[in-house]
Amino acid sequence: LATATDIAIYTTLCGLAHFDRQQLKDRLIDNLEFRSMLDSEPQLRRILNLFRENKYRGVFEYLKASLPLYQGDLYLAEQTERLMMMIQERAIGQYFGSFSSAQLSKASEVFGWPMDELEQRLVLSICSGHLPAKLDLANAILRAHQPTPRSRLLANVTSSAKKFSMTHRPLSFVLSL
Repeated sequence: LATATDIAIYTTLCGLAHFDRQQLKDRLIDNLEFRSMLDSEPQLRRILNLFRENKYRGVFEYLKASLPLYQGDLYLAEQTERLMMMIQERAIGQYFGSFSSAQLSKASEVFGWPMDELEQRLVLSICSGHLPAKLDLANAILRAHQPTPRSRLLANVTSSAKKFSMTHRPLSFVLSL
């Protein structure tokens, strides 16, 4: 059994973990059916708007304060840590995705994380493939990875060759019979 508040919490956390800014606005913030559920927990609407506006410090402060509540929830308890990691990944991707390079000191302020914690999270995001970037720790800068035209061409040729092979292999088998 779940209350309207529970559904608002579950939907908000899942939305933060999976939706981009526009989807958050369209599917959650401006959704008339969901608005009545958000009214039961007004803090959630504020969190959604903060996330959309790249004000992640406020989002993560609220989530950190609410963590004991989520860990005690019957349905969220086992998924809380995973959801928080996904929300952090989404926030990192959205924030750094709009820059070709970004200063880590500024990002540390935006996220409200100490510099060493930010660096660890960025390394995890880069290694997992969620953030195509290079981390310059000497200069405290994150640079977006821009593939060269040659590597893009090579990827397109390889993809086309695989598609061609998959399409024409059965035909050549039939012709050989």
